[in-house]
Amino acid sequence: VSTQSTGNQKKKKKIMAIVADYDLLLKIGVIGCRKVGKTRYINRYFDNSYDEDASKQFSVDFRVKDLEIEEKSVRIQVWDFQSLFNLAIRIENFCRGAHGIVIMYDVSNIDSFTFISDKLFNIEFQNSQLKNIPKILIANKIDLKTDPKISFDQGKKLADQFQIPFFEVSNKQSINIQQSFETIIIDTYNYRKNQLIQQQLIQQQQQQQQLNTNKSCLIL
Repeated sequence: VSTQSTGNQKKKKKIMAIVADYDLLLKIGVIGCRKVGKTRYINRYFDNSYDEDASKQFSVDFRVKDLEIEEKSVRIQVWDFQSLFNLAIRIENFCRGAHGIVIMYDVSNIDSFTFISDKLFNIEFQNSQLKNIPKILIANKIDLKTDPKISFDQGKKLADQFQIPFFEVSNKQSINIQQSFETIIIDTYNYRKNQLIQQQLIQQQQQQQQLNTNKSCLIL
């Protein structure tokens, strides 16, 4: 079984836990079809646990972890979005307010991969506010002994097409869980930090324009 992963390996910002207060909040959504392993993936990262009965049918839940990144206290909210394949609703409605997204499919379930490639990437992400936020693609359940229906190359090709990191993972064997989570956290942190800088610049420009307007009024 291939355990290869691709991501921004050069991004090695130090992540440390745990801090009480936080300077920055990051919301990360985990999405995909039923039974691809989203809940177990989250639990493995947060608790280093694996529960055969962890899957749920219809729910939205989230976990919280406090980290330190670049000497800033950062609170991570990871949202577990369930059963998207069966719900006739736009993904944007589920992920509104998210700063990053983990997209997951099951290597033994071709429908879960088709849903990702056709509906998410070619429709939802191209026509919504989610288009530009950080994402990673996860191929789960590589521990299965049967031959996977979706190869590493197929997943890698899809990720490369949309220029996002790709990981093959196993919740059961704890393969690439930490690495993939750290990648989306760092990408989301950088995205959110730059977003806030841009917002501050816009505010400063608006304040300066207001000052200039006030000065003009005084002169008149």
